[in-house]
Amino acid sequence: MNEVLQTLLLEKRLIFVADHKREEDEKKRAYFNSYLLINFGIELENPEEVSQDVLIQIDGLLHLNVPKSFYESPQDTKYFSCEELLIEQIVSYWLGYGTDIKRIELFKKALPKKFVVGDEIKLRHFRVIFEEEAKKVLAETMNNYLDYRRPFSEEEKERFIVLAHEGYFDISKDIACKDNIFPLLPLYPELAARIDKKDLVKFSLDSFGERREFRFDKSNEEDREAKRIILAALPLVKDCPLSKRQAKLFNKMKKEMTGVKGKEDNSESVYKKMLFTLKNGGPVIAAEYLAKQGSLLERNLVFLLSRCEKDYEIKLVLEQLSSKNPAVLMQLYYTILSDKAGKPRTFIYRSNGRNVSYTEDEEETEYRKSTLTSKQREIVARVLLSRIHEHYMGAESLGKIYVSEEFKKIAVPLSTEATGKGVDVLPSGSRIKFDGNFIRIFCHWNGPRDIDASLACLKELNGDYSDNDSLQVLSWQTYYYKPLNNAALCSGDDTSDNGAEYQDIDIKGLMEDGWRYVISGINGYWDDLSIGTIIQGIQIKNEINTKPWDPKNIEFQMSVKADARSFVGFAVDLEAREIVMVNAITKGGNIFNVQQLKACSRYLSKHFLDINMYDILRYSGQLVATPEEADIVFDREYSSKDKKVVRPFDVDSLIAIVNRK
Repeated sequence: MNEVLQTLLLEKRLIFVADHKREEDEKKRAYFNSYLLINFGIELENPEEVSQDVLIQIDGLLHLNVPKSFYESPQDTKYFSCEELLIEQIVSYWLGYGTDIKRIELFKKALPKKFVVGDEIKLRHFRVIFEEEAKKVLAETMNNYLDYRRPFSEEEKERFIVLAHEGYFDISKDIACKDNIFPLLPLYPELAARIDKKDLVKFSLDSFGERREFRFDKSNEEDREAKRIILAALPLVKDCPLSKRQAKLFNKMKKEMTGVKGKEDNSESVYKKMLFTLKNGGPVIAAEYLAKQGSLLERNLVFLLSRCEKDYEIKLVLEQLSSKNPAVLMQLYYTILSDKAGKPRTFIYRSNGRNVSYTEDEEETEYRKSTLTSKQREIVARVLLSRIHEHYMGAESLGKIYVSEEFKKIAVPLSTEATGKGVDVLPSGSRIKFDGNFIRIFCHWNGPRDIDASLACLKELNGDYSDNDSLQVLSWQTYYYKPLNNAALCSGDDTSDNGAEYQDIDIKGLMEDGWRYVISGINGYWDDLSIGTIIQGIQIKNEINTKPWDPKNIEFQMSVKADARSFVGFAVDLEAREIVMVNAITKGGNIFNVQQLKACSRYLSKHFLDINMYDILRYSGQLVATPEEADIVFDREYSSKDKKVVRPFDVDSLIAIVNRK
């Protein structure tokens, strides 16, 4: 089987084996199963199917052995003075930079090497499957991908293309998100007839960027492929109304790509007509017009509501909202709640595949017109929630369903940011409750040169983060002077192309100093994060002096692939004792900056789980008290040969449920 698809199955806790080469030696079977449990915390649902191939696949996923870090454990640095740490760092850089640099030990310390075997274990259930079941799972995954109403992440796009190459795509089926048609155009050029001119402009901007004027690098295969797609699509794409900017960009793109001058204009612009209707008929008439143009009313709702002079006008505008696309309504709900009248707005958007944020200055805040009062925001939020619930109550029933309490902490997978896939990676914004006293964050890699792991500690959300009292960063630049004392320690800066870094967090110690949130990110010092293998994750510890790397107590880990240098994997809400999934490419340098923090801290907002997967599922079928009564079980660990089980990390399955009609 293709390696990409094999990994996809592994992340669903399914181990594909080509045929039934069952280990007949009973003692070997017992040893193999014990090996999986002791080293990885894994129990097989069908232990009789264990084999050496199963062990190899699990080791490839959870990595039993990883490189050593600069200091063997973050706790080692506790016994060095700040001056000693700095001297060892400088000397090691000076004598070894440009090679596989390891720590040059200058100061001999009698370190307490009591790396005991920790009693923490994260028990997981996997199942060995064979060809027939694998094909069913992969076919269902492809159908789920076709139902996505958001663009794929890079990882999802790769898997989508591989599934199509392997024969899982049926050209007669709809593709819900037009952005996701483009990856298939090299295989099926005729699909270009399903997109329009504004879609092609968007694809061109994503591929080349406006400042490059659609010129491409002939030596870059991705650029050449993007140009081939545009040239093949140009004769087939549908006409559509274009804004002034879209028309200008389409004409420029066509001329750059074909040498033929484009003739598009904005005479049929929907936005232009909406402004005319608003001026002559008012916001209610404008809302009625936009409601007939897909989801454009939702995208311009705040603009229209802020121009309503009477309360009844607000109600009439809101009555035009459709419940056909609940994902758009959910995104709008979060936007409405985050917009505070009289306070600067922070806009979070995508630019060249990265998360970028922009915060208004005082003048922009003072003179902006599209603002809602606190009362108006509450009214809109209630209506949006009502429309969302209305959609799922009217959707096709899933039958009898059992939903575990954990799904109240699982975010609706709306984000287009996710890049990391791996072991138990939840939708962005989801929360995981933990009980340990310590956290060990890890990053290890093979291939890229010098990956840096950093922690940002915050005392509050949405601060200006301008001084050390509101923000402290533990990174390769700061670890030597222990900015957070012994409450957060780093194993040092490993600059090799096969290395590891760890950070240890003493939760009680940080909270005593007033810190409430920790955000964990990684950066490529020399390269972007698309090279080789990069793994980031977290372990929960009761005893901090256990060995640095222990795959059996990994809470989750993600394999990071991104055409960018900065990535934020997760955050920790120390007061709530919860890990918060972020999983976002961000725009940044070698350490955190303020805009990165603002782009990621929204997931820590108390409102982010106002709408969660449990809310959606409770309207999706008849809730029953036990898994045994259910047709479909929503639970992390429940196993059954007869029932369909959806795990909280089965993102494609969750998206299919969210998009259900």
